[in-house]
Amino acid sequence: MRPKTEIVPHWPGYTLYYCGLEIFDSNNILGKRYYKVVVSEGNLGYWVTFLSAGGINSYHSYKGFYASGQLKEEGEIFVEYFDFDLPPKPLPDRHIVWNGRYYKPDGTLGSEISQGTGTQTLWFSNGQIQWELELIDAVRVRHKHFREDGTIISSAEYVDGVPVREICVPPATDKTD
Repeated sequence: MRPKTEIVPHWPGYTLYYCGLEIFDSNNILGKRYYKVVVSEGNLGYWVTFLSAGGINSYHSYKGFYASGQLKEEGEIFVEYFDFDLPPKPLPDRHIVWNGRYYKPDGTLGSEISQGTGTQTLWFSNGQIQWELELIDAVRVRHKHFREDGTIISSAEYVDGVPVREICVPPATDKTD
């Protein structure tokens, strides 16, 4: 019998909870390889998805929360399975989205993705934008990443999901003589 909780190797912050009862040889809660994956983002909150190994390399529902516990995001994200470890371990990627709804810290809807097209916007709890990702047909088009004070960290443009222009901006430093 497998342990009920496993830490996914090589992916810091990802905790894989095995939930299957192993009663039947199936990919649901009564069978084998049914998981809850929780991804901690420290003071930014966390997100969670339930999935079965029967849905290898496919979309699964998920929800993300601010550190306060308030709903931050919900939708369907892509989950890949890596079989260098048996049984295969899932790696959900909440930036490969089929459908998603993203909420501001005040609880209002801020952005949406429908059938792989739209903008994924994530906010810091102070209301500043943390992340903007534009997708068309679930493929990256543009991406911006911000610091909590609103200054930009990086910006990228993509063609067919491949970055063609990337800009990284170092943090400002105080210069005193």
